[in-house]
Amino acid sequence: MYKQQLGDHPEVILAAVHGAKNSPRILDRIGEVSSEEYNLHKSTPESDSLVLRIKLGGDKANASIEAHAVKQASGVWKIYQSDTTFTD
Repeated sequence: MYKQQLGDHPEVILAAVHGAKNSPRILDRIGEVSSEEYNLHKSTPESDSLVLRIKLGGDKANASIEAHAVKQASGVWKIYQSDTTFTD
């Protein structure tokens, strides 16, 4: 079911969203997560890299995470860089 909704990279998306929602560093800054949103950007359907943007709303602040992932030779997507920005 998730694969149909998330496309060919559900594992990397689900792992990143789960990690962000459970990160003590993020939760300390934003408080309890009250909303979440994410989207993917690939330059072409055949592209071996993508950008994942995650937005978390909390009761104290918001967090925006931009993660860059690359498709390894094995076909598994791996995040190699991410940046988090907090706003009140």
